[in-house]
Amino acid sequence: MSEDDELPNTLTPPTQNSSHSQQDNVNLVNEIPWGRLITCIKCLHSIDLIQSVTFGRGSACDVIVPAKDCPPGLLPNISKKHFTIERNLKDNLVYVTDFSKNGTYINGEIIGTNKKKILIDKDEIAVSTPHQIIYKFLSHGNEKPDFLPSDLLSKYANVRRLGRGSCGEVMLVKDRSTLKEYAIKKIILCDNNSSQMYKINHPSKVDNEVTILGNLDHPLIIGMLDIHSVDKEVYLILEYMAGGELTSRIHRSPMSLDTAKFYFVQILLATNYLHSLNVIHRDLKPENILLLDEREETLLKITDFGLSKFAEGSVMTKCGTYRFAAPEVINPKQRKYSKEADIWSLGVILYFMISQDFPFQGKNESELTKNILKGNYGFHRPIWQDEDMVPVKDLLTKILVLNPKNRFGISQIVDHDWIKYDHGVKHRVSQLLEQQGLENPMAAFSLEPEPKKFRFSNSQIVRSHSSSDDSDHDHTLTNSSELSCTPTLCFLEQVQ
Repeated sequence: MSEDDELPNTLTPPTQNSSHSQQDNVNLVNEIPWGRLITCIKCLHSIDLIQSVTFGRGSACDVIVPAKDCPPGLLPNISKKHFTIERNLKDNLVYVTDFSKNGTYINGEIIGTNKKKILIDKDEIAVSTPHQIIYKFLSHGNEKPDFLPSDLLSKYANVRRLGRGSCGEVMLVKDRSTLKEYAIKKIILCDNNSSQMYKINHPSKVDNEVTILGNLDHPLIIGMLDIHSVDKEVYLILEYMAGGELTSRIHRSPMSLDTAKFYFVQILLATNYLHSLNVIHRDLKPENILLLDEREETLLKITDFGLSKFAEGSVMTKCGTYRFAAPEVINPKQRKYSKEADIWSLGVILYFMISQDFPFQGKNESELTKNILKGNYGFHRPIWQDEDMVPVKDLLTKILVLNPKNRFGISQIVDHDWIKYDHGVKHRVSQLLEQQGLENPMAAFSLEPEPKKFRFSNSQIVRSHSSSDDSDHDHTLTNSSELSCTPTLCFLEQVQ
């Protein structure tokens, strides 16, 4: 039957003349079918789907199964209300809900009583047994089939685009069976040759991201559930964070100092975990920090490891976003940098969260680079003049230090008065992470762990002559000499 392949032209509403009111137009749009059920048995008719449809034996159903021409033994196995099909206007997906005792099947798989499943184009609906197919569903343009390959499209339904770049895009999808939401990152690979090595979609860089994600397992790091490759396209199935980017949260409204600290402690824990595995992120910025939901005190996760690198000692590549990049990263004369580069980025993020502004300014990239390399920044905005800001300004002067050797490490940051004595914030972060299954989250900051329970990676701490002066002048940071070295600090990863 030809209608198996496409929707008939008669389903398109007639062109309206100018005498129709705007409301008439809205009503006509609402009457455009969003799908069609093609009958597979004689006792049923094909249906244009304009609104929700209920199927069953009961008189209240939209489609009542008649006794005439009904396949033998089918009618007794049909419930009074067997299933419903409806379109959700929020995500524009079509759902079938099973209310039956004897089962509703999609492509041979049972849905389950009082459970839902997403319908996509050409799905077959069966009742009573997997083989008793009664309808074939035809979608009327509700999906975007061009994003996913067919084998992934059979498992996931496209909801909406979350982002797009020059080498790919990210789409919000739903698992058709569990209805759980995920973010699928589609990367279009460039040619695998040395002349393309600088591109973030070079196969080696994508392989690096996949390798790093596959080695990470922490509630503050985005999780990768699966990976799928088709020709020159790579699909990463990732956790979905409905709260969006930290950047959007910062721009939306001024953030309280307490909330900024709540977020900052989480980012510290996440970075500490990465460094414990010798992973330097190299592109820490608010755009790469995602929020679980819209709550003020919500979970954060670090994402986008396209520029990350496993580091044994130091690395030599230049990368990252300029405003958040450490001076040793953007300095053309500086060939090597290490984990301290991430610490600098944390300082810029903290400054940005509190003030909605960047510490380093410039009319152009050249001027911005110059100010970063010289350490020229200040606390000019009125928000910095509050007395409560004195401790955090002091901490920032210890983080935004030009010489990486004199820059505060994570342990020193946590031991700073601004964080050390705020037991309330640390307790709330601990509670949040314990709900995610992480036991004793703050143990990662301990200097004396039990050696049998942790894997160690050594890093040396140095202290500098950083001034605690919180004047409103621009700070020109200089490479101060070392006072002393503390004992070796152990960055920790709990062994499961």
